[in-house]
Amino acid sequence: MESEYCFYCIATTLLAIGVLEKTLENSEQKIKKDKIGVEDIKTTSKILKGFLNEVDDRDGIELKLRKKVKNQ
Repeated sequence: MESEYCFYCIATTLLAIGVLEKTLENSEQKIKKDKIGVEDIKTTSKILKGFLNEVDDRDGIELKLRKKVKNQ
């Protein structure tokens, strides 16, 4: 679950506020259209992450942490 929090932290740091607002609006519309309950956090977070990944693909921004390479 920690990696999910990192994903959203990176997204809020790298994306413009207007883009984030539009992404949230799109997510809310899909959640309402698909009649997903707010208690279904797993599904709602998947929807939000999907919209954020669309923005990342479209704008060429990588919303991933680079993992440290362990020295051997």
